[in-house]
Amino acid sequence: MRSTLEVSADLSFVKGSGYKGKEVFNMIGATVLILVTLPLMLGAGIAVRITSPGPVLFRQQREGAGGEIFTALKFRTLHVGTEKELDVVTADDSRQTRVGRFLRKTCIDELPQFFNVLRGEMDLVGHRPDTPAIAAKRLALDPRYAIIGQRKPGMAGLVVLIGKREELEIANPAFNAMDLELKYLEEESFFLDLKIFALTLWKVFRAIVRSIVHAVFVKQQRPQAV
Repeated sequence: MRSTLEVSADLSFVKGSGYKGKEVFNMIGATVLILVTLPLMLGAGIAVRITSPGPVLFRQQREGAGGEIFTALKFRTLHVGTEKELDVVTADDSRQTRVGRFLRKTCIDELPQFFNVLRGEMDLVGHRPDTPAIAAKRLALDPRYAIIGQRKPGMAGLVVLIGKREELEIANPAFNAMDLELKYLEEESFFLDLKIFALTLWKVFRAIVRSIVHAVFVKQQRPQAV
């Protein structure tokens, strides 16, 4: 199935799977990380199931390499029926479930995408996957998106290290994620991927620790009922 993003003959220099060995890096990395995070994913799935009605996983069509459509997996973080394709989910969005807010803040909701990597639909490192509607919008705003769209999207990337792309663009209209996404393609290498993914894992770990400490601290500071 093809989307509105068409492959152009003059973009052949970005086609393919990147540096030699990137697919091996993806397969080994995703397999190891699935095994390591399996208890965390099981716990997240149970928490989603028992705290809000609806499916554990949120499945959504996203654009892959060359505009190919695939189903991206995430833990569901919003109340069922409140998702809108072009909506930006902010930190204080009321559509988030109690557990979903924690999962999004710590990026645990993204862990099921390791299975997208194993299926060859995503890379461990690359630009974030967009829905077809958002991809068409980004392409209309900046033709350079046609270059980025020739490659598989990824779980981690230069933009992810800074924050969530949509929130960054809202906070600073001058920010253009495409600049960093193209910079990554120009400098892509095994060592850069390793560095980006290691820094992303460290960022996620810190977010989890901060969220737990904050939750415990706030709970202890709440005034006792008289």
